[in-house]
Amino acid sequence: MTSNAPASGQRKTAATIEGDPRERPEPAVLCVPGTESLLSDVALKHMDRAQGWYRRGGRIVQLGKDDADKPMIVPVSAPLFAARMSSLVRWQKYNKEGDVVECGIPKGIASAAFEAGHWPTLPPLVAVSDVPVLRPDGSLWQTPGYDQKTRVFYAPSIRMAPIPARISADEAHAAMMRLVDLVCDIQFEREEMRYVWLSAIAAIVFAEACHPQPAHLFTAPQPGTGKGLQTQMIAQVALGKDPPPFHFPLVHPDDKRASDREEEQEKRLAMAAVSGVRALFIDNVPNGAWFGGPIFDRFVVAEDTVPIRILGRNDAWIEVPWRTPFIVNGNHVHVPNDSRRRVKEAKIVPTCSNPSQRPLSMFKYPLRFGFCLQHRAAILHDLYLVVCHHAQNGFARTHERPDVSNFERFQRVITDAFVRAGGLDPSLCILTVEDTLSGDEQLVGCAMRVLEKLGAHANGSQKEGITATMFLEGVWTSEWLQSLKDNRPAFESDAVMDAREVFTANWRLQSSKRPGAKAISSRLGDLCGRVIHGAQVWPSDDPSGFQNAEWRIAQHIDRKNQPRYTLVPPRGT
Repeated sequence: MTSNAPASGQRKTAATIEGDPRERPEPAVLCVPGTESLLSDVALKHMDRAQGWYRRGGRIVQLGKDDADKPMIVPVSAPLFAARMSSLVRWQKYNKEGDVVECGIPKGIASAAFEAGHWPTLPPLVAVSDVPVLRPDGSLWQTPGYDQKTRVFYAPSIRMAPIPARISADEAHAAMMRLVDLVCDIQFEREEMRYVWLSAIAAIVFAEACHPQPAHLFTAPQPGTGKGLQTQMIAQVALGKDPPPFHFPLVHPDDKRASDREEEQEKRLAMAAVSGVRALFIDNVPNGAWFGGPIFDRFVVAEDTVPIRILGRNDAWIEVPWRTPFIVNGNHVHVPNDSRRRVKEAKIVPTCSNPSQRPLSMFKYPLRFGFCLQHRAAILHDLYLVVCHHAQNGFARTHERPDVSNFERFQRVITDAFVRAGGLDPSLCILTVEDTLSGDEQLVGCAMRVLEKLGAHANGSQKEGITATMFLEGVWTSEWLQSLKDNRPAFESDAVMDAREVFTANWRLQSSKRPGAKAISSRLGDLCGRVIHGAQVWPSDDPSGFQNAEWRIAQHIDRKNQPRYTLVPPRGT
């Protein structure tokens, strides 16, 4: 036994250290049986020597790179932890002869320290970004490395021009116009929707200053219109790579397995939260499917962290940082009423019957060939000019905007920045509750709309009602039948396509075949007598005049002994 052995759990600093410091590190700790608890505390105390380690969501993490050479958060494994701790501290023990000899960190001590769940000497890490970090106070972190105020590590992967300390209104306006011009060849239902893709990029890039963020949904009535291109542009600008796919189980309001699918949703979102992904790209939602629900609602409005269950344990919860926006696209995507006010929609309008076959010469920018990826630095610089100009003006309110209570910070930082720079307000694209029904109400509502469009009411052209055949031809149109033969999309109104999808899904009909009149007649008979408030069926801006009354579907037999259906006010009105 040597006389200069350090006491158990105590530090001893040698006068000199020879050789590689990783082979002879300081301090020295003597491992004595019976002092495991003290040794575990010593290991936790000396973890601050592990440069590049952070704590996040109950795990020790470090920085790494993905396949696109972009920075990402990587968990530290137990073997790596033990190896690193063995190099940071000179762990010693007594041998059989009583001499002090070097040894690695004991397995029990390594396991206890690794699974402690809280490591106060490690700095907390919220996210890693390859672009400058906008702080909540409006200042900009442009120095590579860890920012203590936002707990974000800035690891630049592109060379972007510095953001000026003073940005003029003209510079911000010119940058805004250049950004909007990138989507000049895409036709939107409303002009405000042209700014939704920029709002989605800002939700990712400026997440630390504007969370929580609404979901961004890109829809179209048919394939090939550009909704997938929009999400690709968002990912290429915000992340510097194509959108990484994220599978999110969808739940229909009447789904008998809704609880199982919601549990799977929670598991997948928990994995995303723990891994620290910058955005969730849910691509190509099935035609007519539903997106949203209680699990989505809980995550999308999370202020700073979300509680998640530790896999394999139902009684253990941890708080994990959450700054991750949802980016979704699909044809005829339905959103439940409770989720609609948390979703911002950009509806793309086709400019021809087969938009996917448009020649490339029609496009001003070659967006489909990595244009945004090649010009990422310039596009981001313009976006920073717009938002930082607003930040330099103290995030002052610029206009009267919709009241979106969950996303007031996003409105103040991003929406007002767009308007200050001469753009339009994308928050006007937040979905409203009265636009969509759910379950059986949606089925009845669609049938009512079809009867109204075909004139089957007291003031219409078909006062005596319509037959099942007439109803059939109004929904499963000749245009639709011809499009099936030609193997091309049908160029129809949204109302007709929505109704056909609702009837096909709820009545379990074949999606590629026109049903028979008898099948439709029996199903319409089941809807007769049901009453839904008109404001839920007809949008507030519908010119038909049906908004402020309650209606029902009535059936009567005509002279030819055929059932006819009409839309009438309920009994007693």
